[in-house]
Amino acid sequence: MSQTILRTARSFALGAALTLGLATAATAQPNREFERVELGYLDEATRAEVTRRATAGNTHRGVMETIMLNNLQLRLPATEVVAIDFLKTTVVYRAPDGQLRQVRFNPANLSIVQ
Repeated sequence: MSQTILRTARSFALGAALTLGLATAATAQPNREFERVELGYLDEATRAEVTRRATAGNTHRGVMETIMLNNLQLRLPATEVVAIDFLKTTVVYRAPDGQLRQVRFNPANLSIVQ
């Protein structure tokens, strides 16, 4: 009896882990249409740089966030990019004190406008 329960529990745990792994992998995939729209805001040189660097598991969005963080850190203390809004041309970032702040940026080249 206990062997049956143990086998059932193992099967359930394996199934749950597999389902969770597949769900995580599915949500980690970038939305291609959304990605295409964001790339459309960039000027030709910036788009080419983002596309060139989006390899080996790096997404276009991840590359844009890295460029944005680097540009932020040239002017402001920032530890991470939290959100980028191309329509409002604002980026929300986390300051070293943990506070969330926002600034405007140029969507063509991802530079900070202040």
